[in-house]
Amino acid sequence: MNVKFLLIYFCGSLIGMQQFLTGYSADARKDTDVDGVWKLIKYIENGNSNQEEIMANYRIIRKNSVQEITKDEKLFSKRKFEVDPGKTPKYIDFIDDKGMRIQGIYEIKGNEMQVVIFFDSEKRRTSRPNNFNQEGNIIAVYERIQAK
Repeated sequence: MNVKFLLIYFCGSLIGMQQFLTGYSADARKDTDVDGVWKLIKYIENGNSNQEEIMANYRIIRKNSVQEITKDEKLFSKRKFEVDPGKTPKYIDFIDDKGMRIQGIYEIKGNEMQVVIFFDSEKRRTSRPNNFNQEGNIIAVYERIQAK
């Protein structure tokens, strides 16, 4: 058998095995611009500010394509996320343990990150907003409190 073929096959198998064992592809686990520790500082639903959500003391840790959210220092939610910073606006998808996606967009300016998803729960699973308008959207603004 050709040694070059065996080497390519073996390397390909290792990459596939890594994805099988970890649940993530090698590319999905690369550092992203959204990685780090964030605090929710503003939450707007369909144009209305929701102070209750801000007061709940949410802390978001994004690393290795996994997002963990704590509320009052207790685990509240954990899910995968994927970003595509090459799109305009930048894409972010949140994926639950059943594979359901919530499609959103994001932008980072300095130490603030703004994420927008549709307010309508069905619409947010099938389409993505294309702007940062408040009407018809949920907007979450986070402050970075710790870098990657």
